[in-house]
Amino acid sequence: MNFTVDWTEEALDAVADIWMRSLNRSAVTAAQAAIDRRLAADPVGHAIPVSEGLNAVEVHPLRVQFEINTHEHVVTVVSVRKLP
Repeated sequence: MNFTVDWTEEALDAVADIWMRSLNRSAVTAAQAAIDRRLAADPVGHAIPVSEGLNAVEVHPLRVQFEINTHEHVVTVVSVRKLP
């Protein structure tokens, strides 16, 4: 079953800021789309555990942290940062 992927306002603001400052905006757009697809299809399988209830996934040039609500099939992206 697919999950719904929601992004908090803070996460959306962060990815927008990264996109605005990027020299390769298409890479940022592609990474965000790939993250959405991966988290919608299999968030647990793509998760890198960070702490209890918080996971991460990396698709260059982005790393996002997210929470999974398995009962409601919702993934919430809570933070985004640019990878070096």
